[in-house]
Amino acid sequence: ETTTTAAAPVTTTTALVTSTTSAEARVTAYTVTGGTVVIRFDGTTVSLVSATPNPGYQVEIGSRGPEEVSVEFESESGSFHLRAEISEGELVIDREDDD
Repeated sequence: ETTTTAAAPVTTTTALVTSTTSAEARVTAYTVTGGTVVIRFDGTTVSLVSATPNPGYQVEIGSRGPEEVSVEFESESGSFHLRAEISEGELVIDREDDD
């Protein structure tokens, strides 16, 4: 007597997983004449984390993101403006002292 055993057909399922990895977010503190501005930049957006005025200064937030952050510190002796924006994928910081 002869016995023949056939292997069961093998089914292979392949899942295609696509993931998008964005640039790692950077959080940076900028200490300026009127206070400290903390900005988060992830390669495509910029956002305000915090703006803390020094004693004698008041803070005015013009924009919190996602394309631009604008903060002004004001005191009786003058004002200080910090602006952060994205240009060609890079974060550009502009500081203006009106003292």
